[in-house]
Amino acid sequence: MTHHEERRRGFSNIKREYHEPIELEIQGIIPAWLQGSLYRNGPGVFDFENEAGKTARTPHWFDGLTVLHKFTIEGSKVKYQSRKMVPKIEEYVVKNGSYPGVTFGSDPCKTTFQKVSSVFIQQKPQGEDNVGVTIGMLRDKLISKTDANSFLEIDPETLELKQLMDYAKIDPRFTGPLSASHSQTDLETGEFFNFTTDLGRTGTYNVFSISSQESRLLATYAATPAYIHSFGLTKSYMVMIHWPLNLSPIKILTSQSVMGAMHWDASQPTTFVVIDRSLGRICGRYSAPSFYAFHTINCFEDSGNLILDISTYNDAEIVSQLSMANIDNPNHKLPKGQVRRFTLSDVASLENTETRQAHQVELYSGTLELARFNQNFHLKPYRFTYGIAVNDSESAFGAVVKLNVETKETIAWKKPGMYPGEAIFVPNPEGVDEDDGVLLTVVLNGEADHSELIVLDATTMQEIGRATVPITVPFGFHGNFFGEERTDC
Repeated sequence: MTHHEERRRGFSNIKREYHEPIELEIQGIIPAWLQGSLYRNGPGVFDFENEAGKTARTPHWFDGLTVLHKFTIEGSKVKYQSRKMVPKIEEYVVKNGSYPGVTFGSDPCKTTFQKVSSVFIQQKPQGEDNVGVTIGMLRDKLISKTDANSFLEIDPETLELKQLMDYAKIDPRFTGPLSASHSQTDLETGEFFNFTTDLGRTGTYNVFSISSQESRLLATYAATPAYIHSFGLTKSYMVMIHWPLNLSPIKILTSQSVMGAMHWDASQPTTFVVIDRSLGRICGRYSAPSFYAFHTINCFEDSGNLILDISTYNDAEIVSQLSMANIDNPNHKLPKGQVRRFTLSDVASLENTETRQAHQVELYSGTLELARFNQNFHLKPYRFTYGIAVNDSESAFGAVVKLNVETKETIAWKKPGMYPGEAIFVPNPEGVDEDDGVLLTVVLNGEADHSELIVLDATTMQEIGRATVPITVPFGFHGNFFGEERTDC
């Protein structure tokens, strides 16, 4: 079996759900200090078969219907459970031959199914939305988020959907259909940060924070609507990053797809909008030659400068290259990225109307995605980040790489036929060094056609233990661990 055939199993429908926890078989050692729950989010339903036996495949990796997974680690034992989050939407697609609303890619069901197989159009499902990119906490509630102003509150024990929410229900000023999957939380202050985007001829960005007691509108400003998946945060500033992947509101309505409304404008720079967290105002802007990114890594302040480490691409081709047609192509190769460090200098002297140039250096000359680090160093200078590398010979999920951002040295974990997902760092509560802890990564064993939760020593990048899941866990996006150390910053 080829690497492509093995890897494609991760882009297939989940074979079954486990609403009740099952205990997993363990090889090696699960550290006694590792106690808590790992939640994993992402797509788990890609293919739909209608009553006539015709099958349609979801248009884009981002359009797969959400399945939530939970690994409970206690007493060196591991239990697993899972649940489809939007079963009503799955039923709607099968019965009506189309998605109920806007998709990320173009909806293939309309052309594949051709005619509705039912004698009536089923009412669009209420109380569900395909929201399954990141998972975190908001006001002590477990929530699933995406790049829309929509999130799901989840029961942390049963994984059942409790309610569908949006930020405007918390504060009516937080309006607009778009937001970022990657909110950020300052664990020292307890503040949750994100933004919403109102669409019009120009976009209106509403940047906000939410604490247990109040919500604050930090800034409202106009800018071209763009597809923004994450942003920068330091102890004193929030940094909105506007790469020129522009969105046309009219095309979203006419095409009913986000990707069909996107336009990359290489003539425009990428702009950093710096917002003072305390004063709630825009300090000014910095500019860099155009680049695109899904993910910021870590950001911090250093001698009056803002430092932002980002997993970048030269353009936004990566977005369309993650369509299912490309993923299903055995000869497909993803565009190469880089990890870059951007320095926004002397921010305290910045004038509101001023735009300065950002300085950049390369930290890693290859793709390093879904990067995580020790969250005790969130918003602080740090040394290590851990991400999924794309190797030259493979299109995705090649290895887990540890990058020293100071020395640029790397160490990798890689095994033939093993395809790792995002590696989440959990610190040893008695550890002293930044990298004293473990990495938790859900890995597809391509040959065996099942997944394994693998525990890596974050210092040496050697495997110390694994727990075998009886099915393949489809390739998801992000997760978080909740135990003594909260990792959802």
